[in-house]
Amino acid sequence: MVGNPHMHEHIDLVVAESCASELQQRSLDAQFLAEFSRCGMVEVFANFDNATRREVPPPRPERLRFGSAVDQQSPASGIEDQDGATPMQQVGSAHLRSQGRSDNHVMLVDDGYQCLAVHRSTLRSSDVSPVSDLSDQAPEPVHRTMLSGGRLDRQHDRRTDNAWIETNRGTSGVVHLVWQGQVVVSGTVPAVLPADRAPDPHLHVFLGELDGELHWTVDVSHHERQHVEDMLPSDAAIVALRDAGALLPLDDANVLAFAAGMGYWHQTHQFCGSCGSVTRVSAGGHERVCDACKQVHWPRTDPAVIMLVIDQANDQALLGRQKIWPPKMYSTLAGFVEPGESLEDAVARETFDEAGVRVGKVRYWCSQPWPFPRSVMLGFHAEYRSGDVVPHPTEMDDVRWFTREELLDTRLMGNRGNPMIPPLVTISRVLLDAWLDERVQF
Repeated sequence: MVGNPHMHEHIDLVVAESCASELQQRSLDAQFLAEFSRCGMVEVFANFDNATRREVPPPRPERLRFGSAVDQQSPASGIEDQDGATPMQQVGSAHLRSQGRSDNHVMLVDDGYQCLAVHRSTLRSSDVSPVSDLSDQAPEPVHRTMLSGGRLDRQHDRRTDNAWIETNRGTSGVVHLVWQGQVVVSGTVPAVLPADRAPDPHLHVFLGELDGELHWTVDVSHHERQHVEDMLPSDAAIVALRDAGALLPLDDANVLAFAAGMGYWHQTHQFCGSCGSVTRVSAGGHERVCDACKQVHWPRTDPAVIMLVIDQANDQALLGRQKIWPPKMYSTLAGFVEPGESLEDAVARETFDEAGVRVGKVRYWCSQPWPFPRSVMLGFHAEYRSGDVVPHPTEMDDVRWFTREELLDTRLMGNRGNPMIPPLVTISRVLLDAWLDERVQF
């Protein structure tokens, strides 16, 4: 983020009390937002009736929850720009339309789950649209997560049209650069190069078409960082997608997730896994072919299950933590799916391995692409059946039950106290919020 002037534009926030009371209702730059949103520390509050399921008397800010609506005649308390304009007129299950976005409206609205930041200017109802109206092409999941969805048309048939690929590669559209797993952004949008100015045109990978423009990506990890930076616009920066994803519009975040995943695959599959010979790029960058043994290699994604175990009888949920995490941070259990294993079996096995308890009913909730480096997270709620909690001796630092009231208090107070819960951009938080909002049924 350093050196990017667009990342220091000031925005008005009301910050969770866990960030320190003196930071409430002050002007913070977007680099601060990026750092704290990554840690789940920055959340926007509004002061109006029925915003949360728990009544908190003014002036304590109440958290804006999914599905809440702000009365047009009841502006958010204490969040005003220099001209006295109210920055939030309508939020909740809404997202900025890709058309007409400008710095005069909202900087970030998290995909219908949480409003993370508001710009100084007024958000009008005409500037937002329901999540289901984001596009005609994008799938319409019941529970959207960061990096998922988007309107990119991947145009699978064009990948195998060699004549079309050769005609357009290096000449048409824009190219997203990936350097050692990191992506290039300019403020809150991707920084791209025209295809005819991007390096290594023979390595360009076709991603698809968005709004009539072709999108490609190329992994430039073999270049020195300074050399890559010299190719970029002056306001561009190489950043981790994990940090930038929450600040990007949905379409852009989805494209960059695709680009980062393809970049990692090409970096790790330059040689054939069967005979060790050098592979060559084919099918618009979606195959690597070994001419020595005729083996064809395709991009791989590692499926991982992530689950919130719920004890319905005692109204509590099971969370765990690893030693490397920040103090007091707890999250849902997770693990990779093994060969010959169904997703439901993986949920049961990983729960027992990490926590020592058995589960009964398992219900799928949603998924999230997680190209760090090549996973997709498959989210479930699992019903506790039996057993005492016994944390895995090496994988887990602690595993314990938390009551609904404990977790609601943590969420309401902006992650203050024990435990801290996952950031809003994670599927773990989506699973947890669904249960806290009483939307889970077995």
